[in-house]
Amino acid sequence: MAVASMWWYRPCGKRPPALSASEKPIAGRLTSMTTNRRKIIRPTPEEDAEINRQIAEDPDTFELDEEWFKEAKTSEEIIPHILERYLQENEDLESGRKERLRILVDKEVLDYFRNQGGDWHSRINEALKQVMLENGDTTR
Repeated sequence: MAVASMWWYRPCGKRPPALSASEKPIAGRLTSMTTNRRKIIRPTPEEDAEINRQIAEDPDTFELDEEWFKEAKTSEEIIPHILERYLQENEDLESGRKERLRILVDKEVLDYFRNQGGDWHSRINEALKQVMLENGDTTR
């Protein structure tokens, strides 16, 4: 564990200590991993052919062709209710009607609302709103 604690203290400009007494520091260990696009190695035609052969043999992988795009459906066609809820949530946030909030609640409270199914977030909001009204809401 003494080795791990050595990593916490590193004066600026100094190399981190080696992991063991026999380890030789590697030059450039602390340099960032930038990508020089000119050094990207493209596959050779033979390698590319092998990659494509393996794709063709894999039943779970296929390339999307024109036929696939003709049959493709938009998110509005597949999951309109989810898209509608997403758009409504963004509208509520942008208009200032609602705010995103992160709170900690007891597990049994959250389980209660979740076990009722559906839109449990809205039910929690309604329960909080009811408490607000019962306690003499003066902000409305």
